[in-house]
Amino acid sequence: MSHWQFLRNGNHGMETCLQSPRQPSSSVRQSMKEPSKAIGLSLALTLRELGESVMKMRRSQQEAVIMPKLKSMRLELNSIISSSKFGPLENVDVLAISSFVFLLMEMVEKVEELAKVLEELGELADFRTK
Repeated sequence: MSHWQFLRNGNHGMETCLQSPRQPSSSVRQSMKEPSKAIGLSLALTLRELGESVMKMRRSQQEAVIMPKLKSMRLELNSIISSSKFGPLENVDVLAISSFVFLLMEMVEKVEELAKVLEELGELADFRTK
């Protein structure tokens, strides 16, 4: 499966998760809203930066900026699923949160893979550094 196919399929998986009848309680959804939104925005900006690096044929700041940003997203996702953040949860809430966070983590991992592949492309194509 190519990176683009995964991103397309990952988006479908996210839609399915969001439309599932097994939704977490409104208080849990509300507490997940801001971190999830921040991660989504950060992923979008990272993808935009990677795309621009290819269009402009310049090397991205993968090691200095992109990879630490993606690592930070992983840490944020790990903190979302810590039960201490939400207090006691029902099984439906745990399942819904776990599914949603798992999909976000997969997206972060795929963007990491994409960043590495684009770094290799930059080396092979001799993209300029700045």
